[in-house]
Amino acid sequence: MNFHSLSHALDAAGIFAPAAEVHGILCGALCGGKKSITDWRPLVLPADTTHSEVEATLNLLYQQSHDWLHTGAIEFLLLLPEDSAPLFERVEALAAWCQGFVLGLTATGIQDIAALPADTAEILEDMIAISQIESTDHDISDTQQEKDFNELQEYVRVGVQLIYDEIHGPLDS
Repeated sequence: MNFHSLSHALDAAGIFAPAAEVHGILCGALCGGKKSITDWRPLVLPADTTHSEVEATLNLLYQQSHDWLHTGAIEFLLLLPEDSAPLFERVEALAAWCQGFVLGLTATGIQDIAALPADTAEILEDMIAISQIESTDHDISDTQQEKDFNELQEYVRVGVQLIYDEIHGPLDS
């Protein structure tokens, strides 16, 4: 599963949510305990959606993300545009991914960030801040900015794993 195939499936079904945000929603719902399609479907798909291709794609992505988080696999990646995409597009996608993650997690009933363990609360607060980043420079090409983006992306990726483990316990079934 990759960013472009999810974008295509969403577009074909007439769902114009960004693919990164949708993956964030699924991962947030997963971290919060929504394990079946009936649990997370309303967060992503309109009630009248009957497009089986997008449902199959989302089911595959959800299962793949669950498997990676459940086992602590290093393969877990945020679904973002490829590294060859302009940096501003990847920054905007990361912001949308974090926004989706927070939405998906809070939709599971986790509303009070302050009630979570300190590390988890800090990561969620950081994700909220990241979700508000706006890229105004479409000509970004600086090597340091690229490095900073990669570090931020890795922080979010590892943070999601930590949140999953904190809520479910390592290797939860």
